Amino acid sequence: MRFRAWVWVSTLLLLALSPSAAAYSQTPPDDAARDSTTPTTPTTPTTPTTPTTYVPLLDPAAQAALQRAISGPQRIEPERDRWRNPAATLQFFGVHPTDTVIEIWPGQGWYTSILGAYLKQGGGKLIVGHWDANSSNFSAVRQIVDAYRDRFEADQDTYGSVNVVPFSPWSGPLAKPNSVDSVLTFRNIHNWMADGWAEKAFGDFFLALKPGGILGIEEHRGRTDEPQDPLASAGYVREDFVIQLALEAGFELIGRSEINANPADTKDHPFGVWTLPPVSRTSPIGHPDDPGFNRTRFDDIGESDRMTLRFRKPLKPSVTMPAANPLRAPAIINPAQSPPPAQSVTPLPTPPTTEPKPAQPGVGPLKSHTTVVAPPLAAPRPQLERPSPQPVRAAARPTASPTSPKLRPTKSPPTAAASPPATTKAPALRQKATPTASALEKNLRRAQPDALQHHRPRAK
Repeated sequence: MRFRAWVWVSTLLLLALSPSAAAYSQTPPDDAARDSTTPTTPTTPTTPTTPTTYVPLLDPAAQAALQRAISGPQRIEPERDRWRNPAATLQFFGVHPTDTVIEIWPGQGWYTSILGAYLKQGGGKLIVGHWDANSSNFSAVRQIVDAYRDRFEADQDTYGSVNVVPFSPWSGPLAKPNSVDSVLTFRNIHNWMADGWAEKAFGDFFLALKPGGILGIEEHRGRTDEPQDPLASAGYVREDFVIQLALEAGFELIGRSEINANPADTKDHPFGVWTLPPVSRTSPIGHPDDPGFNRTRFDDIGESDRMTLRFRKPLKPSVTMPAANPLRAPAIINPAQSPPPAQSVTPLPTPPTTEPKPAQPGVGPLKSHTTVVAPPLAAPRPQLERPSPQPVRAAARPTASPTSPKLRPTKSPPTAAASPPATTKAPALRQKATPTASALEKNLRRAQPDALQHHRPRAK
């Protein structure tokens, strides 16, 4: 009898505690506990699985500080909050007021006016990777960067510590390696794709972040039923393409959100994403505005449909990840590591007439030559494009030594025919390596004087 009574009492206790246990098991973990767990990463970059779309909760003090920054008088165009949702976006990225944050290409500083005031309340620091005004020949770029510095970097009473550094295809590290808590970028990846250095950008982010640091991305989301334009000429980027860029740089996908989604965006506009507000383009780049263009449909759509992604730098990076700025020139690193450059360089000591085989087995000279030639970015390229550089050099030497009559015939027509291709291809490679005008500068060419006074870039 006592045994039955004990069983009934135990059963009732379990039934009473089961709702609490179930509720506890469904309670989302806090931000620190979640970051210590293994995230759900996509199996393939092109068809990523959907990880848990959680919203990291900030403590009450951080939430209050964020609301004060968003509602403060220092804001820029707060009426756009309905499209950009800054409170939910920064909370999803898990930005704390004590963090060291990098904002990439802020334009006129729409998010900087929030981030600076928010981080100042907790003693955090804001590093801004802005356009490289020193390497740009476009005056509008310099005007916007100078105005940005005057507003944010100089006003420490309002925005706290704001340090502006250049960020471009030729810029150095954004910060000391493994020193930053978060890197945030809003609607910029299409610009880096247009100039061909998106990989370098993601490599710089990975280098600056601490292990466990967060990369927050917001970007115009492209259609999934169309292939990705490598140049993103319409301003839209497929979400799986962005995820692939981040995964290849070494990041882990730990969150996706529809905070900034806009299902009304059809993404088939005549002037790309810039047909929509706030740019509201009415003509192609380089043409005057068309006053007869009907903007009703595009104004009704509002701002673009945008992806919101949260990545994390692994706590223990893979040993295969490069240690410093690995992607500054991927097109040149690959040929330098492949066998063809070594084969094209070995004939350079051109006395192969006297015992060529004993000279080639020496592995030492080849290794030392490879390690010296690989770092210069422009050296291996011309040699890869020239199929046979030896006839030109062999023909030039007999002119100084007429004692070798067998080599004189190679001096006539074949030499003149071989030199023009080498001289015409080399300048083309140099032009590709150093573009004269970036996609950002092309978009800025249509900026009106009133827009420049408000420091509003046209590429956002």
